Amino acid sequence: MSIEIARTIKHQMRGGSGVDGHNGAICYMTWGATNFRELGENESSKGGLVFKTNGLKHKGFVTIRLTYMDDYTVTFTSDKGELVLERIYADQLTYVIDKHVEHTDNYIKDSNEWLKTNNTFTS
Repeated sequence: MSIEIARTIKHQMRGGSGVDGHNGAICYMTWGATNFRELGENESSKGGLVFKTNGLKHKGFVTIRLTYMDDYTVTFTSDKGELVLERIYADQLTYVIDKHVEHTDNYIKDSNEWLKTNNTFTS
């Protein structure tokens, strides 16, 4: 069952939209999302998904758990600490994650600065 829950979460995120309206597949790339793993059932959830991110705002792990109330608890964990958001619904997943992982108040400027400092192309 937990593999099905993890697949459903990924499908819901791909079908969602980020802060700027980008589709979920684009958001995955901007988040630098890797190392997707399913999570088993526990006392507070039916299962879930965890993955690593390397976004502008959050570098660490995102854990999504499907609660027994059929909503999600999303946890952002990094060396700076932990942020837990409860009662997130499927249609909000991509937006909420994008807001906390990638999107900054000055997103265009911050993205351009990142590109300048992380440019791996040579002339």
